Amino acid sequence: MNSRAIASILSFIFLTFFNGLFAKNNENPQASNSIIFIIHEDASYDYFDGNLRKNAAHETVKKAKKVAESLTNGEVFIFRQKPLEKNCFCFSKKSHTAYFYSKGQLVSKSKSYRDEHPVDFELEFDFFKLHSPAIEGNSKNHTHVLYYFGAKIPEIEIPGYSFSMGKEIFYTNEYFDGLKRFTDALGKKFDALIQASSYGGTPGMVARSLELGDYYVSSPSPLSHVSYDIEKLSLLNHKAKEQLPILLKNFIDSSFSVLKTKSVEEVSISFYDGPKVQSCIGPIYERYLELLSEFNSRTYALGTFVDCMDHAYFSDAEYQELFASEAMQQGIYTLFRAAYKGWGVQKKKNSGWVCPIPPKE
Repeated sequence: MNSRAIASILSFIFLTFFNGLFAKNNENPQASNSIIFIIHEDASYDYFDGNLRKNAAHETVKKAKKVAESLTNGEVFIFRQKPLEKNCFCFSKKSHTAYFYSKGQLVSKSKSYRDEHPVDFELEFDFFKLHSPAIEGNSKNHTHVLYYFGAKIPEIEIPGYSFSMGKEIFYTNEYFDGLKRFTDALGKKFDALIQASSYGGTPGMVARSLELGDYYVSSPSPLSHVSYDIEKLSLLNHKAKEQLPILLKNFIDSSFSVLKTKSVEEVSISFYDGPKVQSCIGPIYERYLELLSEFNSRTYALGTFVDCMDHAYFSDAEYQELFASEAMQQGIYTLFRAAYKGWGVQKKKNSGWVCPIPPKE
């Protein structure tokens, strides 16, 4: 047998083995991951880290970019909702910036006019639709996580959420309508919704978040403009979809460790397991809507928040039993530390549920 024949046989064996291996690997392709960061920068997010003045929104952008560069098996979208600026002719500048990373590399960057589009994430969704391959129905095996950073989202119509767009109204209806753009296109819920804003543990926020996400993470107490430890989301690179609840609890543990060293106020962060608590939320949410109906824009803006289990509106045994039910105990994971000074120093617990109370007249 000559050398050419031997080479042909070896080549045939190699190609047969390679093609078989390729086909086998394609039977169960590795699921990709997608993280969407929506970062609101049009408000006061300054804080002091020791003697150093920082901006929590800008810090969040830096950390989100690190996550994007480390997520080598998926895609990351970063949306910066920056304050409006005018040029010397009083025309608006492009103040919305979008980034798309794929497999750790920056693929696309775009700037747009925020004030020419609705506030319900139209700009964000259009950019996502343009770049995400999962939008075309191939989303079943993808893990989709949405991370929102911003001030507390009002649950009734109040203008002024964005400082430079004072007359614009952004509240929970716009927020959830915007998220629904994504879930409708994906044909499924988000695997996780993470909201880095104050008082995100109201029955309204939790119920509506779990309609659009399997799991929800937020803070039932003030957040003091310090973002979560979002670099832990880089662990999505190495975790299967089924391990997401464990990853989120680790994310909460790490974030809590950061938050309690940065703030003298009450610190809390909660994980809500949708499949476990969904059956208990209905009556609590309905009662909460009755509570909200008693507020107007002034009383809501000037009001404070207390644990729902201590709220007069939920004092009936029916609601107390729901809050204390086994499903709630198993489905809500909350880490809590009382304030070091001021209101709330004597507080002993946090149920993960927070409700507004009107100001004293």
